[in-house]
Amino acid sequence: MGRLTQFLLGALIGIGSYSLVRVPQHEHDFFNDLAASSYDKDTVLIPLPDMGFDPTEVAVPWKILRDLGHTIVFATPSGSPSSCDPIVLEGPFLMQPSNEVKHFYKQMISSPEFIKPLSYSSLKVQDYDGLIIPGGHHPNMSSLLDNSVIQEKVAEFWALKRPVGAICHGTLLLARSKDSSGKSLFHDKSTTSVPSWLESQAYAITKYVYGLDNYQLSTTNNSYVEPEIRHALDTHEQYFSGPVDLLAPLLPGSRTSHTHAFVHRDRNYLSARFWGDAYLFALTFARMLNERHSP
Repeated sequence: MGRLTQFLLGALIGIGSYSLVRVPQHEHDFFNDLAASSYDKDTVLIPLPDMGFDPTEVAVPWKILRDLGHTIVFATPSGSPSSCDPIVLEGPFLMQPSNEVKHFYKQMISSPEFIKPLSYSSLKVQDYDGLIIPGGHHPNMSSLLDNSVIQEKVAEFWALKRPVGAICHGTLLLARSKDSSGKSLFHDKSTTSVPSWLESQAYAITKYVYGLDNYQLSTTNNSYVEPEIRHALDTHEQYFSGPVDLLAPLLPGSRTSHTHAFVHRDRNYLSARFWGDAYLFALTFARMLNERHSP
């Protein structure tokens, strides 16, 4: 199972406080449905930090969208290749992603688009049909989330009303990027993010079970992501944490099974909680791209 089992202790800790909820979702091969479509193919921008992103949250959307014929463009602060959080990729066994995701990651870092990313400052946002913002809990994610240049570029793209997707800590970039009124870009949207019940378990296991210091809490208030996201919204009712499903980290989604995955969509904006939702997130985002070309 790889790193999926890292949440097992957290699930046992939380089971007294949270009820187990299962999300019934029809399971069929969304990928084959999308691959069979004849819509135009698009160009999707994925900004990365200079180091520290979550490998699953980048490699899975990259693989699925590219296999569907879309073009991926990466961007980093300086235009140099990025790298994922090494502790997540090759650290303690229980923290590692699945073998499939590791394979995707190896393919991705060998691709021309990953080897030669653009710099944030060189981006012309009108050139892209979609934007995906991945997450990661490494302290160096601040080079993405707190970077004023990419915040301005994201705000420009947001104004185009084209598909935008953010997963896990990636939602913080939208919260910290401002519109012309000074409010967060998605202040009037509904969204999810990594919920506090899930992040607290991941943080506790990373820090206290493994004794690692690579889990960075929110740089704004040294707290979890959910409170900052809620604060950026007009009302608390716009935040959707998803079901408290303690099996979600142990049984993540795949191309064909989404029983424990959760994503939330508000018009052209898609959000997901964590790496366990990455497949459903990527497939739903692909569907959103297709809808732009439908009659």
